[in-house]
Amino acid sequence: MKKVFVLGAGTSRDFGFPSGIELMKEIHSSWEHPDEIAINNYVNIMEKLKKEFRSHPNRIAVEKIKKLSYRFYLSGADSDFLSQCKDEVDLQFGRLTILNAILKKEQKTKQFGDGTLFKWEENWLRVLFGEEFRFENVEQLKKKLETEQFYFVIFNYDRCVEHFLYTAIQNYYDLKGEDTKDIINKMRFYHVYGQLAPLEWQPEGNPIRFGDAFEGVFDDLYRFVPNIKIVNEDRGDVEDIRHKIGAQIRDAGKVYILGFGFQDPNWKLLGIDEYKKHRANGLPWSAGKFHYTNFGLSKRRREHIRGKLFGLISNGTDSARSYDSTVYEFMHHDYT
Repeated sequence: MKKVFVLGAGTSRDFGFPSGIELMKEIHSSWEHPDEIAINNYVNIMEKLKKEFRSHPNRIAVEKIKKLSYRFYLSGADSDFLSQCKDEVDLQFGRLTILNAILKKEQKTKQFGDGTLFKWEENWLRVLFGEEFRFENVEQLKKKLETEQFYFVIFNYDRCVEHFLYTAIQNYYDLKGEDTKDIINKMRFYHVYGQLAPLEWQPEGNPIRFGDAFEGVFDDLYRFVPNIKIVNEDRGDVEDIRHKIGAQIRDAGKVYILGFGFQDPNWKLLGIDEYKKHRANGLPWSAGKFHYTNFGLSKRRREHIRGKLFGLISNGTDSARSYDSTVYEFMHHDYT
């Protein structure tokens, strides 16, 4: 059986990562009062893109960054703001700001203690590991992964999920790196909006280790800027993304949508609307296939998700099971 996990910002928030709106507030604040690193980054991007500037590039950079901050605050937008930036320098600077912000969060959560990635209390990743990947010996895990598939659709830039699972498997079973790679690479991790960079054990090139520090090293970070995609950005591959994710969801026995905000651009990327069309043509729809958390959402929003996004199956029951709980509470009490 295949299990698909659709993971929104709420799944990383337990580990100190910001929600979408919190990240935007942090970015706005850093632009409102740009520090030396931000100013140097902006100047370097201007030089990379061969933009002309007068004799005081730092002063120009401060003016440009503060103007960006002003526009951002008054735009009424959040994570989609950068998609409307006509100046390529502003766009690349915005991507680099996001990259830096997430890297700093990864550095912090790599430490030991409360609120970090491996914390003891209220850690949904520990529950997931215990439910799915912890056995008496590693051979039992290998056997399970031969018959069951795990596909993670991640709407966050950070690499918390894959780093946790790799590290937990390696340390629980006392494995060497190569043996851990062979196991973890049987799972699939897909970042819808890109990620900072691959981790060192992933097959893609140009990795960044989880928690590495790159503060102030412009060239080391700038090469990863294209990895960061933006909501509503004209990417040219939206249909491919929808079909890719939709195919995984259609083939899954269980789909868990956790910490997800259900905004239209993100919802449409899941391809569930297409799945519903297939259902109308005779594809079976089980009430036990879709499970989602709706913690913190308004009553009206929940009704919209229940009735309009998922709908009802033929006998009048909900086509998906909702849980008014945090991601940890769902994993601890209701995950099956």
